Amino acid sequence: LIVLGYFSAAMCAVVVVASSWLKGPRALQAAKMTQITLAMIHCWCLYFSGVWMMAASDMAEILDVYEDSALLKVILACLLTVYAFVLIFALEKLASFDCTGPKVDNAIVTIMGSLGILIGFTWEQSFERSVSTVVQASGDVPAPLLKGGMAIFLVAMVLPAWRMFIMKHTMEEHHKEQQGAYEHDDEAVPVKETEPVQEK
Repeated sequence: LIVLGYFSAAMCAVVVVASSWLKGPRALQAAKMTQITLAMIHCWCLYFSGVWMMAASDMAEILDVYEDSALLKVILACLLTVYAFVLIFALEKLASFDCTGPKVDNAIVTIMGSLGILIGFTWEQSFERSVSTVVQASGDVPAPLLKGGMAIFLVAMVLPAWRMFIMKHTMEEHHKEQQGAYEHDDEAVPVKETEPVQEK
């Protein structure tokens, strides 16, 4: 799974670089869908390889928990988050070098985005397992009602941070990209100078 995950990341980078030579909306759309699919394969392979390694280790016996416990899910999420952060910083440093061109930088940014998806996958799984553990431990409240209440609580806790920081940063970056595209278009199309009108 680890080999397949890194192979998918490499193929995702190849598709990103090759898409710069494609023409036509359908070809670009197919390249984008292939890129997203390969990024998802990369994330799921790394996540489940981590799950298998945690199950094969003696971590559950050491912590005196069962193999599918919420504690092991949280530990795995923390480990994969540290791994993704270290790799993102290394890739960002690589992208800042002058030797990498815009195509390579685009591929690096795509891989960094897939690592962000990996972090989201791992924490989503740990949240889901934690909610199930709480529901199983509490027998007084009906399970659907308790799950719905905890889901609303988690959304209320995460949504303000997402709106104030993540969405704001994403919108700013999107605005910068749009401004850069407009400036590039203005430079690419030369403006014809009009001849001065001679007064009679």
